[in-house]
Amino acid sequence: GLGDVYKRQELVRGGFAYWGPVTWDVANSRVTHHVEGSPTRGSWVGEDNVRYYEFTDDGLLKLSIRDDDGRTTGTLTWRRIGG
Repeated sequence: GLGDVYKRQELVRGGFAYWGPVTWDVANSRVTHHVEGSPTRGSWVGEDNVRYYEFTDDGLLKLSIRDDDGRTTGTLTWRRIGG
């Protein structure tokens, strides 16, 4: 019903989620997410999301999206919590 539509819209505004296997290309610092399912991004299912990764000196993992010219157009940063 309509309540489900509003819940999904709120979920999408708050972030995104997807699942599936990944392939690592270590030589090119690239990881490919092979999207098998997503409750928030249905159009991604069956697609490959390519991200470029970098480990920083201060322990961060940065995943970036690049356009066709190789320019970074978005970055997601992960920090490990705990030991």
